[in-house]
Parts: sequence; structure tokens; C-alpha cells
Amino acid sequence: MYKLIVFVPEAAKESLKSALFQAGAGSLGAYSHCAWECLGTGQFLPGDAANPQIGTKGSIASVPEWRVEMLVPDDVLESVK
Repeated sequence: MYKLIVFVPEAAKESLKSALFQAGAGSLGAYSHCAWECLGTGQFLPGDAANPQIGTKGSIASVPEWRVEMLVPDDVLESVK
């Protein structure tokens, strides 16, 4: 069993969860589609070689992001990757 943790913007959260559930993540015993999520603020500094979609090279950017966690059973790990 593995724990997957991802950080994702609001606009992509539900489609990401759907794809992970489809691949078999989020299963525990007789339960499926299990996840834990929390809204927070992500921070990053795009370097010289970056091509930022958000922010500017050389300037720290902060954006709202969702932290999504789910369990990944051993037998579906390759599908989830």
C-alpha cells in the first residue's frame, strides 16, 4: 500500500481525482473513491530555465492549491503512475 499526495489547482482537482479513481487509487477494503483534500497556498520561484504558466522568472509566486491524498494498493500502482 502506498500513499499518493498531489498538489493541484482548483480547476483540475475533480478531473485528476476521477482519473486516479479510474486507475484504482483511493480503494481501501470495501470502500472506493476515498480521498482527503485540503485547500492551501503553494509557493514557488521560477528559475532561469523555467517557462512559468503562472508567475514570473526570478519572482516568488503564491497560488491557491488543493492537497489531495489517497491510498494506492500495490496491485494498481503501475496503472496510477
